[in-house]
Amino acid sequence: MSTISLTQNDKELLCEINRNLDMTVESTTMVMKKVDNKELLTLLTEVVMKSGELSKKAHDLMHNYGIVPEEFTKMKQLSADFGIMMNTLFDSSDGHIAEMMVKGLEMGVVSMRQFTEENPPSDSKVAELCVELADFQSAYAHKIGNFARR
Repeated sequence: MSTISLTQNDKELLCEINRNLDMTVESTTMVMKKVDNKELLTLLTEVVMKSGELSKKAHDLMHNYGIVPEEFTKMKQLSADFGIMMNTLFDSSDGHIAEMMVKGLEMGVVSMRQFTEENPPSDSKVAELCVELADFQSAYAHKIGNFARR
């Protein structure tokens, strides 16, 4: 464990990154159950895999700085699952699912950018992870958005 401490802003930012990635993995995994299109399913799988990689980086940083990550609670999971179930009840088409994913990923990007503007990171590793997360979510929102326009 590192003897260097983070600022409170950096700690909060790491917790926000962790929350963002947990939500991305949970919602994408739930949506994947409703997708038959192999191309879209491949992109969604990539989102889950990349989120997992970034989550590991976030958890490693948190561990190095002695921060215990907040776990994705059963209530949050049920809430996310219920929202997806309701959104796909009458329309589980590729286009609709793609629109949902694009909105979710874009919300993640906006959330991260807003959080970092209000609380600029002072730790370079935290700053790099913020940029990597926003860039990843933005890129996949664009790729998945192609299915919404079909």
